Amino acid sequence: MQQGMLLLKRKPGVDNLRWNAPSEYLIQLASLGELGPGTLATLKQVLPPVLAAFPCLRLEVRGFGGSPNLIQPRYVFAELGGDVEWLDQVARAVDRAVEPYVPHRDMRGFRPQIVIGRLKSESEPLRVALGRALKMTQFPEMGVIEANSAELLISNASEFGIGYVVIQRLPLGG
Repeated sequence: MQQGMLLLKRKPGVDNLRWNAPSEYLIQLASLGELGPGTLATLKQVLPPVLAAFPCLRLEVRGFGGSPNLIQPRYVFAELGGDVEWLDQVARAVDRAVEPYVPHRDMRGFRPQIVIGRLKSESEPLRVALGRALKMTQFPEMGVIEANSAELLISNASEFGIGYVVIQRLPLGG
């Protein structure tokens, strides 16, 4: 994936991007919102058997895309292939498992992607330039991610950006 990012970083139109650090790369299965300590403790008991029911996954990084669209993106993401059907099933199982405990959560839907950058400032010309850079870049094969666990995370915003704290690592069944 780093080789593909280097190719993209050389294109005009990407100099206004804030690139995520590798420690910020994540495949978001579900956004649960703010949780109280009791709900968090319950989810730490509910989620392990849900994830243990799924095999380890082999995901392929296939290229980069833009969100909300490729014409005027705000975000750049790595597109995933490989076992994405299983990944979608994992996301739906997590959603069903947390629903009784977190009924009012963000329901944007699962997307098999990893956000790797976002525009620092927004304007139509900057968005168009980023879209053009994404469309004009030929990406090499970018590798495989072996996923053998999921993590329950808490996000923290600070003046340095968004950081994540792992609350619990949840192994996949293998």
